[in-house]
Amino acid sequence: MKNFKRTICMIMVFCLLLGTMTMGAFAAGQKISFSDVAEDAWYYAPITKAVEKGIVVGNADGTYAPRGTLTWAQTITFAVRLDQLRKEIDIYGSEDQTGEHWYDIYVEYALENGIINSEPVTPGGTITRADAAVIFSKVLGEYTAVNEIAEGYFTDVRTAHPAHDAIYMLAEAGICNGKEAGVFGINDSFLRSEVAAIVARMAGLVDKVYIQSEEAQEFFSLLEGYVFTYRQSGKGGTTTLTMGNGGAFSGQYLRHVAAETGTDYAKGTIYIANFTGRFANATEKSGKIYTMDIAELKTSAAAGNTVYKDGYRYIATEVYGLEGTSTVELYLSGASTATMDECMLNALIAAKGWGTSVPGRVTGALIYNTAKHQVLVGEVSAAVSTAKLFSTLEGMTFSFSTGAGGASTTITFGANGSFTGTFTDSEMGLVGDKYPNGTVYTSEFYGSFADPKWESDYKYSIRLNGLYMKHALGVETIVDGVRYVTTSASGFEKAGYFSVYLPGAPISKVTAPVVTHVGNVEGWGTAVPSSLPCWAIYNIGGQVTFVSYD
Repeated sequence: MKNFKRTICMIMVFCLLLGTMTMGAFAAGQKISFSDVAEDAWYYAPITKAVEKGIVVGNADGTYAPRGTLTWAQTITFAVRLDQLRKEIDIYGSEDQTGEHWYDIYVEYALENGIINSEPVTPGGTITRADAAVIFSKVLGEYTAVNEIAEGYFTDVRTAHPAHDAIYMLAEAGICNGKEAGVFGINDSFLRSEVAAIVARMAGLVDKVYIQSEEAQEFFSLLEGYVFTYRQSGKGGTTTLTMGNGGAFSGQYLRHVAAETGTDYAKGTIYIANFTGRFANATEKSGKIYTMDIAELKTSAAAGNTVYKDGYRYIATEVYGLEGTSTVELYLSGASTATMDECMLNALIAAKGWGTSVPGRVTGALIYNTAKHQVLVGEVSAAVSTAKLFSTLEGMTFSFSTGAGGASTTITFGANGSFTGTFTDSEMGLVGDKYPNGTVYTSEFYGSFADPKWESDYKYSIRLNGLYMKHALGVETIVDGVRYVTTSASGFEKAGYFSVYLPGAPISKVTAPVVTHVGNVEGWGTAVPSSLPCWAIYNIGGQVTFVSYD
């Protein structure tokens, strides 16, 4: 009886200490969730996918403890399981435990396969990020560098540091980056969220991490959330490409041919390509037009691979729309159709169904495969579009001019819909004894917009959340013979809701006062183009239009 109680206690201690080591992979289709892992957390996908594969699991109380630290023994265990998964051999589980300690079987495997050089001195001691990097670098194997990391990028990793080569190797391979820009955190504890990210990236379960310049990050953030679609002419196949973070993308090509049947595939044949990839090296070619390299493009199965399932024959193909090229052109919203070559324009006309009515500028974004003359048309969902509107406007400057006396109002957007502005109106003929050089009406103000709502691919609505003057109205000062009088912010009269029009918006869909104002600025006369050449923010109540060409 004493031995039985001792055995039960040993098992309970083993489960409490091991936690993440005792469970196998989840059943296919089973939803994985933990009470302390929110779906919008950066580590949600790595954790759930690593758990699904049985490399790591959560705790018995339904938590994962993403901020929990790892020991040497646990880290070695994760590395071993990852190595076994990548070598397509059975992953060790609790039923495989042998030896005096639960981790003996993992240490033995790690020693035999070169993952570690010697047994850990303190298996239960907390491991650092640097030591963990050394262990996982031994599991990496051959890799393609996705990042160019200059020596000295990690300011806390000196050249002579024992983990130097391992850290830079994992960073080049897109497996891990620093705790913050330029700092790896060599002495920081290795966390459970971090190990999930590393094993998920190394197993190809989630996108790699790309270390980019601030400029590149800002550029590719504009595309995040966009969904590009290419429809194969004649055959009816469709490629859907969704942009992720840092130029990464994923998608699928699909074409169902119902007539191609056989004994084992009475429902027809499906040509399919599930793929992931990444764009890089975006270079401006001209206004609103860029070239991008296809730095990576991988399919889940080799072309020609055939599977029979549920009455269908699935044949793996290449990614139509991106085939035959390593470089594409990107056209951002507002790009002129006049700059497009004939092949692209014809492909775009077919994709958009424009017929003979071709607008002067495009809305949304386009990816053009110059080698095959194929166009992927980009759209962004209402939710993503609304969330990104203010980040797109940040840094942009809009102006409203009455066209008389040089009066103009300028606003510049900050973060999250905030803005600052100035108004100036010069009346040089309005003079006096103390101000012989005229009068200038001026104001400085600030405020914010809120509640962005997506109405279409080219139009949004926003609400004026507040407008505040920096100086009291009617204050007069005289400087160098000019009288300056503080006044209100012209253009914000009767302000409540505003419409935001994107460049390329069809003129037929733009409210008449905006068309009139922009036409006066552009000098259209009777030659009104088919699309808006600029950004426009329209004060609906005051019928005032602010214009930007950013």
